[in-house]
Amino acid sequence: MGTYQKGDSLYFNYLNRGKKSIILDITTAEGTEILEKLIPFYDVICVGEEAGYMESLGLGYGKPDIIYASYSYYGEIGSYKNKPVSSLTAQAKGVAMDMTGVHNAYSVQSAPSIAEHDSAAYFATRIVMDLIDWNSRGISQKVDIALLDSIYSYIEAAPEVFSTVREVHKRKDNFKKVL
Repeated sequence: MGTYQKGDSLYFNYLNRGKKSIILDITTAEGTEILEKLIPFYDVICVGEEAGYMESLGLGYGKPDIIYASYSYYGEIGSYKNKPVSSLTAQAKGVAMDMTGVHNAYSVQSAPSIAEHDSAAYFATRIVMDLIDWNSRGISQKVDIALLDSIYSYIEAAPEVFSTVREVHKRKDNFKKVL
């Protein structure tokens, strides 16, 4: 992405300067064995796969005694946990798209994808809070951040208004000129 110098992305190098990485195929016995040997050197494992994936490999929460942080569209529990999804379907299901667009007409996707940015902030904050807790009490935690839950935080006023005065949120006109 971005400007290249000598075949390298300057943006990638800027974000990853000084980092070390390893690529493991954890679907193989060798990859799982290497990962299990590495885990004791770390405090947190972050997972961005569908619900149950790490458990199917024998690497779920509680196997290593560390903070297990999972990030997905619908979370690790519930009837939608393994449903196909994209940012667009999550915004539609989370009612965010119903709140944007043209009044009495069509909805639009919010862009840039604020739901991803916001849920990433929730993810990072929760991990830091759990690290603080772990250092004081010594208890590992499971973090489960769902993008759909993050989207709901944007519409927090709509349920309150409906439950108190029975007013249904009306789409504001994103394209209306403001004087």
